[in-house]
Amino acid sequence: MSADLFLPNINRWLELGQYQQIKNVILDRAHTPKVREHGMDIILGVCNHLNSEKTVWSPEMEECCEFSLLMVAQLSNPKEVLIALQEQVAEFGSSSKFKILLLPFQAVLLRLPDKQSNILNMVLETIGEHVSSLPLPSPGHCFEGKERILLDTDPKVQCISDIYEALAEFYAPFVKQMALNRIQTKLDDQTCLRERRRVLKKNLLKTMEQPLMCMDLHFAEGKSPNLLRRTAEKLVHHLSCVCGDFFSLPEVVHHFQGKHQCQSSSAFDDGSPPPTLKSLGTIFYLIYGEQLPCVSVPSVYSQEFVFHTVLQHADLLVRSGEPLVVHKGLLLIQGLLKQVGNSSLSLDCLDHPIHFQIFQSLIWLAVSGVNSREFKILSVELWRPYLDKLHPGARYHLLQSLLPTLEHPGLRGVVIKIIKDQIALCLDKDMPYFLHDRLSACLPLIWKLPQDVETDLLEHMDSIMSSLNLARFLLIRDKLNASGFSQQLPILEVQFMEPLARALNLSRTHYELELSKIGSGVSAMCNVLVTLPEMSLDQQKSVMKSALNSFDLLESVLARVAECLHSFTGSPPT
Repeated sequence: MSADLFLPNINRWLELGQYQQIKNVILDRAHTPKVREHGMDIILGVCNHLNSEKTVWSPEMEECCEFSLLMVAQLSNPKEVLIALQEQVAEFGSSSKFKILLLPFQAVLLRLPDKQSNILNMVLETIGEHVSSLPLPSPGHCFEGKERILLDTDPKVQCISDIYEALAEFYAPFVKQMALNRIQTKLDDQTCLRERRRVLKKNLLKTMEQPLMCMDLHFAEGKSPNLLRRTAEKLVHHLSCVCGDFFSLPEVVHHFQGKHQCQSSSAFDDGSPPPTLKSLGTIFYLIYGEQLPCVSVPSVYSQEFVFHTVLQHADLLVRSGEPLVVHKGLLLIQGLLKQVGNSSLSLDCLDHPIHFQIFQSLIWLAVSGVNSREFKILSVELWRPYLDKLHPGARYHLLQSLLPTLEHPGLRGVVIKIIKDQIALCLDKDMPYFLHDRLSACLPLIWKLPQDVETDLLEHMDSIMSSLNLARFLLIRDKLNASGFSQQLPILEVQFMEPLARALNLSRTHYELELSKIGSGVSAMCNVLVTLPEMSLDQQKSVMKSALNSFDLLESVLARVAECLHSFTGSPPT
């Protein structure tokens, strides 16, 4: 075949779908000089064919195009091939067809001298930017429980899974070349090797960010992991081959962020955004949240160091606001707690601000964060096991600092229940941490109504019931006043019980009046109905009766506390 006919024939065979003919011609050694000479034109023709709306996609077509580009990458001038391939990346948009370029990219990079780490970085960043721009399935939508299984059928997720699978294979030979356990030779340039490893670390870290961190990587025990989860494990393994200590990675991230901010002329600074600490959150999520075995987590670090370090990355995930990222943060905290023994974190651990930060994040999530019942429940369920890991003295200081900041009645109720259990523990084991002066500092914050007699009792029912239960517990359990709580009994009676009794009478009278209006065919007007959808009269009546039943329950508990107080002090119940 003459040189004049070589390119026109390849383009014509592409249009006609005669893919085997193209492979035969390119494989023919007689045409190797033509492939080498016209490589850039072949790249352009193949990529135009891939992006054409007229092209009928088939495995045979995909194989032929990838083979053609791969042969050009192996035969033509490597720098020219790199430029041509990089120009084509933008033309592929968000399509999974982009993965066809990865093997040619890999082949041409493997032909380059080891010292050209700047070119390696340029190509890896080009690929990384394309991957990070892939569209997410229903961004912001909260997938709960079994609903997350359906994500695997989403075309966007399938596209991301395919590209990530190809990406892991793309990185494999470079990881092997630069692995820490590779056999060293006298010809190795250690400075160059370290530089290339840093390039690899940087770009592998970026693969752990969007879109991977926004995908569902969790799988239940006994189930098979999906393709994306298996690929994520491969990428973590790749990173562990070039980084012997994942706890050194924050320094790597800060290094590249510093270079990016300073606009250095370094080979690593080409204006592309550097990796962020969220990438480490994804890695630690897989290791601690999903129990992925990893050799790059040395055993030399103390439990407390590991806990504090990883917890900071979990906090970033929880605060992200993206549902599946938040889920990873919660599972990371849950998994991390399993690594730490009860009461093993010292009293001084609260010097680290992460403990207060993580509770504020969990409170935000439970009250106003991602609209997911599953996540809200899990965020509250983590409180008790988290506190169990702290020294009892640290538990007290953390709970005592949280109590005045909590406005949500349900969460106040949870904290008061935990405080009650800690008081019981201290009484049983003769520990001082929640007794005497410490207890006296907490009780005035617990035994009070937010708006005195005007408090909405239904809204604050959880915290009020928890406060009453704490009072009943102390009056019955601590008859000898070992805790020193009796000093606060005037506050219990005057600041809490008396206004609560008046508030109950006011609320009951109001709701009984509204119930009588409903019986006369007039709609009720009260707080509990204002926040609910429009209701029929029968539905309103049901709500009113339910509210009155709640008042009856509250009144019975209040009466029981009054009896216990009378028994403890010897004064007649009010």
